[in-house]
Amino acid sequence: MKLDFLELDFDWPNELPIHQLRPWLLSRIRKYGEPVRWAITSLGPPLESKVRKIKVEAILIQSKS
Repeated sequence: MKLDFLELDFDWPNELPIHQLRPWLLSRIRKYGEPVRWAITSLGPPLESKVRKIKVEAILIQSKS
């Protein structure tokens, strides 16, 4: 196993309510590894009223392949 630090950018659709944001983000972060710690570090305004930008920093456990 190894630890990796990643900065990830996601599009937060307007139809996703705030109370579903955490599980939605975790499902996307887990595609890169198992999160040890993570944080939202930036939120961008909606572009053309469709999506908002979210920047996440995460420390992930990754199994060696």
